[in-house]
Amino acid sequence: MPTRDAYAIAALAVLIFFVAFNLQSGWVYAVDALLAGVVLVGLLSARHAVRGVRITRHLPAEAVEGEPVTVGLTLEARGTGRRAFLRVLDAVPGLSPVEVFIGAVAPGHPLRTSYVTTAVRRGTHYADTTVLSSGGLAGVFVARRAVAAPGEMTVYPRYWQLSRFPLAAWTPSVQAAGATRRRGGLEFYGLRDYRSGDSLRHVHWRSSARRGALMVREFEQELPGSLTLVIDTRPEVQAGSGAESTFEDLIRAAASIAWYVTSHGGAVRLLAATAAGPLDLTAGWRPVLRALADLRMEGDIPPARLLDAVGAGRMPVIALSPDPAAVAPLRASGTEVAAILADAASYDSRPAAGPARLDRAGSALCIIRKGDDLGLRLEQSA
Repeated sequence: MPTRDAYAIAALAVLIFFVAFNLQSGWVYAVDALLAGVVLVGLLSARHAVRGVRITRHLPAEAVEGEPVTVGLTLEARGTGRRAFLRVLDAVPGLSPVEVFIGAVAPGHPLRTSYVTTAVRRGTHYADTTVLSSGGLAGVFVARRAVAAPGEMTVYPRYWQLSRFPLAAWTPSVQAAGATRRRGGLEFYGLRDYRSGDSLRHVHWRSSARRGALMVREFEQELPGSLTLVIDTRPEVQAGSGAESTFEDLIRAAASIAWYVTSHGGAVRLLAATAAGPLDLTAGWRPVLRALADLRMEGDIPPARLLDAVGAGRMPVIALSPDPAAVAPLRASGTEVAAILADAASYDSRPAAGPARLDRAGSALCIIRKGDDLGLRLEQSA
């Protein structure tokens, strides 16, 4: 493809040709021939540079949304002649596209390089081709060619390694590991000296009187057993777009909760409506994370109907949805349910939904909004 410089040089060459023809001057003909040669060399060298080049892309098998990813490239030239001034525009699905400049590749001497980009979209992604281009020796023509460079990688949703998740201990059936005494979702751990900022409600007055100094009860967070995560996958209730949407933030919240539960020895049951039918997976960290990576907005039934279809089981339920009306029926049916509610109004201009409806139904509630630090919000849930 000719550049603007190519058009300018070609126009100048035509103009000089007419001048040379009228003057019948040899040196003017020579200048015109030189300009024509620049255009011809630029065209031929650009086309030659992108021919016979093989590219192998080296993708990591896994990545996490929002984190840096290193991608390797190996270029091999076949035939004769060095390939110079190459550019590889690599747009791998799920990653930010990057353009890499390659000075030269000689036949028989593979060139290995790499670049660092960012994982921007969760899912299992397949890459087929990359775009190789060159401006040749003169830079007046740009030749482009799609080069096969197959690859596959899975981008997991971003998650936070929560230090606590009080909502996990909200339902009375959650079993604490070794817990013998509970207080507001916390288990009694022991006594310690009073520190500035401690609540006076936790002062153990009898021990304080014996010792002559304030002593407070220390509590250890109750560890979760197993939880059921029900994710609302209906597209009509979601708000926002791309990475900044209710659905993506709910997926990230589910991944963070799954990490917390499984890292403390529990299991997670993941329920979601998909185009192929209900997804019902009870597993540890990696299988749940993989399932969350591939989950799409393609459901057609609300969480309450989904739970009825597959059976609630005995695990306490955490429902994740942008729709309060979808979560309230779970509590009404007698299911022990807590809720992660994405406030749709903060993601677009729709009227705010009433989270008070959930409160009146008796559910423990954590509301997340666009731009929130999800990790902090989940750690402060109650």
